[in-house]
Amino acid sequence: MPLQIGGAAVGVLVVAWSQKMAVIDVRTDSILRQYANIVSAALARAQDHEYMYELAYIDELTGLPNRRNFYKQLQEKLAAGETLLGGYVFLLDLDNLKLINDSLGHSQGDRFICAVAAALKCRVPESGIVARLGGDEFGLWLSSSDCQEAGLVASELLQSIEDGETEGEHPLHITASMGIAAYPRDGLTVEELLQNADAALYEAKDSGKNAWRMCTRELVQESREKLFLSNALRSAIVNREFSLAFQPIVDAAKNLVAFEALLRWRSAEYGQVPPGKFIPLAEQCGLMPLIGQWVMEQACWFADQLRQQGLGQIRVHVNVSAQQLEDEAFCGMVEDLLRAKLQDRRAIILEVTESVFMASIGQAVTSLHELKQQGLTLSMDDFGEGFSSLAQLLRLPFESLKISRTLVQNLGDDERHLQYIAAIVEMMHALDMEVVAEGVETELEWQSVGICGFDLVQGYYIARPLTADAALEWARENKNQQTV
Repeated sequence: MPLQIGGAAVGVLVVAWSQKMAVIDVRTDSILRQYANIVSAALARAQDHEYMYELAYIDELTGLPNRRNFYKQLQEKLAAGETLLGGYVFLLDLDNLKLINDSLGHSQGDRFICAVAAALKCRVPESGIVARLGGDEFGLWLSSSDCQEAGLVASELLQSIEDGETEGEHPLHITASMGIAAYPRDGLTVEELLQNADAALYEAKDSGKNAWRMCTRELVQESREKLFLSNALRSAIVNREFSLAFQPIVDAAKNLVAFEALLRWRSAEYGQVPPGKFIPLAEQCGLMPLIGQWVMEQACWFADQLRQQGLGQIRVHVNVSAQQLEDEAFCGMVEDLLRAKLQDRRAIILEVTESVFMASIGQAVTSLHELKQQGLTLSMDDFGEGFSSLAQLLRLPFESLKISRTLVQNLGDDERHLQYIAAIVEMMHALDMEVVAEGVETELEWQSVGICGFDLVQGYYIARPLTADAALEWARENKNQQTV
């Protein structure tokens, strides 16, 4: 008797009799058909249940357990006491998958994800768990009480991922970063383990990627501080806790040419928070587009104040983050602000750190060219801290270059260092670029940047960052000194 689901045969119901039957009567045939229908319906329900389970618990691309399944299996292991000897949760994130997706297409990116999934599955014991948590993130569980073994597994996994794939005749390499949390040391619940592994993952990425980090007590404490600080950061704009400070930029004769707008945060709960602490946090929380818009509005207001006081030739430098450049709405926001707030858009210079182009190339470059077409002047900030090549610099629409404080510091103490910086300045001048020395703090450094031929200078030697009112007063006094 055929078993059917949706009209398609999926099996056969076989019935045996203890005695030989010449003919199956109508009643028996009817009963058998009813049995076949009941079995077919049960099979259909089982098939539907299996399909629904796969939808809910299995990653469609790799066939690995998904985030929900990973969480469920971990909970079951912890509850069943299978972790008496301890274990480790690994969170793995692919570093440069976005670049592959953007340049070669998502099908190639999917191929890499499947290759990584296969590599992880081969190298994790059957007692472990390998799951794809979503996007380019994987989760693993390793039953072990040996910290050295966990570190060895992490190194082997990263190496297997780095070994690479090929696209035609071209080898392609992808790297990963990994954070590890130990049970029970770093948490007794799945939530705690994942949270602390995530903190270690961020540490690995901050160290330069293609690395793994083990969770530590310091990381746990730092993670908690970031959580509390991020909550305060989200309400900082509404509570008017942000302000701008303005640091003068002068020429070789100490005539004021521009101000750099520097973001400051005085939290009602935490007091004055250093920019190096809250700006990376704002980027991690996705708050930089909102904060950056507020900064741009305030910088435009300050530039207009300069114009109203007859100081319209003084320009205002505004820092732009990678996250802002990657936001497709950023250029439109800038254009709308400039039209509404300023008579002369040349009053604003946008500064972009060199590190932006190590993190993201495609959308950032597109945004820069669009901003250039809008009539804005662009400056590369902190040149010398990253690894930008000259060829890369030539592709970008910068008119100004700020040499990093790390290269200017103690400039007059080493003749070879002085010649090196002078050569950079000369090369930039050959490209018709204005060159700014930032972080000049001593008389010797001031004299040295003059010898090197810098066009403009910024630093504590000239003036510390000022409030808006103090900056306007400084500008008026500088103008009066020029006319005497």
